[in-house]
Amino acid sequence: MDSIQRSKTTENSFLVIHNDLPANNLTSLFDILNQDSIYFGSSNDSSFYEQCLPSNFLTIDEELAAFKTQAQYDYAQFLEHRSCELIKGSALILPILAVDEEGKMPCGYACYYLCECVKLL
Repeated sequence: MDSIQRSKTTENSFLVIHNDLPANNLTSLFDILNQDSIYFGSSNDSSFYEQCLPSNFLTIDEELAAFKTQAQYDYAQFLEHRSCELIKGSALILPILAVDEEGKMPCGYACYYLCECVKLL
């Protein structure tokens, strides 16, 4: 939020679309967020698993590099903190789920076998 506040100008504003179930009341959320008016906010009551915005509405081209850099930093911080918390000789398994171009999960049974291997440690 601090980064958004520092970069907000009349030429460079942010629109954040909060997506939630129709039954949830977003009034409290918007009351809090509107206190500082650091971005423009809107809500959408479509299911996250359905199309929520018009086709060709969003672009991330300009932000993609910054997103990748932040993701790498966040992941490195996550791993650093977990490495401090783990007992020596233990293992951390992170099942990062994804699908390939064919809609298949590349890891398949890998997560299961990793867990079985860790049990042998």
